[in-house]
Amino acid sequence: MSPPLMTTTNLRHSPPRPPLLLLYYVCHLLYLAMNFVVFFLSKSSFRYYSFGFTASTVAS
Repeated sequence: MSPPLMTTTNLRHSPPRPPLLLLYYVCHLLYLAMNFVVFFLSKSSFRYYSFGFTASTVAS
């Protein structure tokens, strides 16, 4: 679809990698991102829960 000039410049700037290695790299990045998101969400939710718990105890 793209003109041959664009493909040659793209290949020159970034050499083709093995698809298996690229797939492994993408999966590894997704795994790390999911771990970070889960850790951040659990941390923030724990913070909110502790804040709500202290606020309710102080109010009562």
